[in-house]
Amino acid sequence: MPHSATCDHSSTSTVQIKQWLSPSNVSDCQYGRSHVINSYGAEHISEFFAVATETFFERPLSFRARHPELYEIFSQYYRQNPAARFDG
Repeated sequence: MPHSATCDHSSTSTVQIKQWLSPSNVSDCQYGRSHVINSYGAEHISEFFAVATETFFERPLSFRARHPELYEIFSQYYRQNPAARFDG
């Protein structure tokens, strides 16, 4: 199966992620105000995306509670809702 068939991210969610990855949101991570996303993510915007992705899958309930807008964007981007595994 071609890669694009399994990872067909909508351009809308890609744009939303880029908008969310603003310096102010990244600096929240840098100064520990996120409390969910590891501060290493503040090193560079690409690191922020990687660390946020890890958190999305590894700690979905905390991620969703602290960053609901970004959680929804990632849910659309990855076409997954990992918090649903824990919802009653």
